[in-house]
Amino acid sequence: NNKALDLFQVEDANQFKAAFPSVFSKEHIINTFLGYSKKTTEIKEDLFVQNAKGKRLSLIDSKKIDYNSKHVFTSYQDLTALKQAQIDASQNAEQFYNIFESNPLGMFIYQNSPDGSLALVSSNPASDRLMKVNISQIPGVSLSDKFPNISNEILEKFANVIQTGEQLKGGHFEYSKDDSVLTFQLNAFKLSADQGVVVFDDVTEVIEAEKNLVELNELKTKFIHVVSHQFRTPLSAIKWNIEALLSGSLGKIPVE
Repeated sequence: NNKALDLFQVEDANQFKAAFPSVFSKEHIINTFLGYSKKTTEIKEDLFVQNAKGKRLSLIDSKKIDYNSKHVFTSYQDLTALKQAQIDASQNAEQFYNIFESNPLGMFIYQNSPDGSLALVSSNPASDRLMKVNISQIPGVSLSDKFPNISNEILEKFANVIQTGEQLKGGHFEYSKDDSVLTFQLNAFKLSADQGVVVFDDVTEVIEAEKNLVELNELKTKFIHVVSHQFRTPLSAIKWNIEALLSGSLGKIPVE
């Protein structure tokens, strides 16, 4: 039919026979009948061929066998686009995995749980290093249980990332470990229908440096205020005395 002609890029049945002689060969038809018992009326198998234009096709070859008329009816389901999409998806998944494992930033994948909470799926080695705990060995644990210091606001934002696909940028959360509090800056984005990815980095030292800088600025301001006040008082007295001497109100100033 026309769909078959279009699929194989030929103009008529004669071109079809010329381009794919094995399909119409007598041996092929005989082998089809001899290869199966009469109880078999339909055969499906994968078929990989090139059409007349050289494009590689991935097909499902369905044969219906009529033993009375000695005919074989063949239909083709074109899965080329689907197979290519599967290949692309596999390659993308491999690329993501390589980035996930080698990234110096912490990354963990989370998903919606049946009870409505968010559960940890997996994490990369950098997560263990930054958080100083082997979180990669505890998949399925609720995020709120594993990281009790994460605020409900952050968890709600994580859930919103999955629900809406809206990316979370520049959030912060604190994590207590070994009597110290670590501060992380994070971004989150949607990975699939029910999963999200968090990318984070330890900014504890940066936050501490910013706090120290604020304290130093405050100290500088106080120092300048105190020093200027202390200098202003004696300078005012000196200025008054000089003006009094120059005006002669304290008497004539001796030449010597």
